[in-house]
Amino acid sequence: MRNRILAIGLLGIGLLGACAESLAPPKSQTLRVGVDQAFEETGLAAALRAGFEQQTQQRVALVFDTPVNLQKALRNSQLEVLMAGTNSWVKKLEVEGLLVDSMPIAHEELVFIGPQEDKFRSHGTKDPVEFLRNVIRSNHLYLRAAKGSVESDGHERLARLNGDRPGGGSELATKLVGVPFVKEIVRRRAFGLVRRSALVLAAAEGVKPNRVYQDGKAELVLPVRFLFLHPSKVHRSGQSSFKTFLTGELVRSLVERVGVGRVGLPLYTAGLPKTGEGAIVPQVEPLH
Repeated sequence: MRNRILAIGLLGIGLLGACAESLAPPKSQTLRVGVDQAFEETGLAAALRAGFEQQTQQRVALVFDTPVNLQKALRNSQLEVLMAGTNSWVKKLEVEGLLVDSMPIAHEELVFIGPQEDKFRSHGTKDPVEFLRNVIRSNHLYLRAAKGSVESDGHERLARLNGDRPGGGSELATKLVGVPFVKEIVRRRAFGLVRRSALVLAAAEGVKPNRVYQDGKAELVLPVRFLFLHPSKVHRSGQSSFKTFLTGELVRSLVERVGVGRVGLPLYTAGLPKTGEGAIVPQVEPLH
């Protein structure tokens, strides 16, 4: 009798557990979006997630991480979507066929900042490639952002065009990105290539650049893209509805509101500028 009661009790607990499990939303319904950590501080990814969840009632999990960890997660099918810039590691995954259907939704730009005194008269240089060449060949300190970051990749792209060997001259690598990277450049009165959004956020915290040398150039445009894991490797639903969401008017509105509440102006512009033109961004007087 005692064993029978115990068995009934265990059966009851099992049924309760099954009911609780059935009431919980299945994990397969939560879309996992990997996000380059460069985009965490601006709040863009969070704003898009909130808009998508409100419109579709589908859950999104944002995974902010380093390029190395994001690559591992994508290869192991732990993510369905990636939010990134034009990083070289992302392009490699596109060439491999792991990532497909690139959708640029917004852009900002990279900006060269440096010390107030321009001893080698580079301030009037029209070409960012020539500017970088002048800086690297000078004795002035030039800081580089963390390897794999959009800032570092932007540097490498310009460096390949100017013909200089990486690591030459006054170049010094760091492990910093975003606002902390801007602050370190300003503190050390060095040169560096930074994201405009990070520059604006740092200025809002009272750390303004000593001087802005290069901005508004086509070579410095920084797209923000969503890319999708190849359908053969996807284990969760939601890719299709997320793609549809990204093409809607709500996304444009969400993109151009990011930053307004914090610093009084948008940090991104929806879409991309015309080929050969610089970024379409609001000019910030205190930065110049």
